[in-house]
Amino acid sequence: MKGGDAVKAATGFAGGIGRTGSACGGYTGGVMALGLLFGRDAKTMKLSDQEERMDRFREIEGRMGNLIKALTERFKAEYGSTICNDIEAKLFGRSFDKWNPEDRKEKDRLGGHKDKCPSVVGNAARWVSEIILEEQGK
Repeated sequence: MKGGDAVKAATGFAGGIGRTGSACGGYTGGVMALGLLFGRDAKTMKLSDQEERMDRFREIEGRMGNLIKALTERFKAEYGSTICNDIEAKLFGRSFDKWNPEDRKEKDRLGGHKDKCPSVVGNAARWVSEIILEEQGK
């Protein structure tokens, strides 16, 4: 993957996955980062022994599950949710229709893309970094 490919691939995470208000882009980006380091790889996918391959998949998925659980717990402790609309409600007192131009302007007026959402993404990056360092220290 080229340097810009991950950023390009993550474009759809904005606005809670395609402006739907669903899973927070900072959260899903964090899951993606954990997967890049600890997820399945082509070598594992190509193991010819099915039992060995499935054992390895279960091991990887168990590890990933624990890492994602740790990230989820941090999001819920800080924001009460991993859902974009819920996080907006906590930060702004309401959520926004990501397709409504007036709502988008209001969110921006209130600091949505200046400090509020960037702080969520910054927290996600910090938490993922901490989780990675904890995992690598085991």
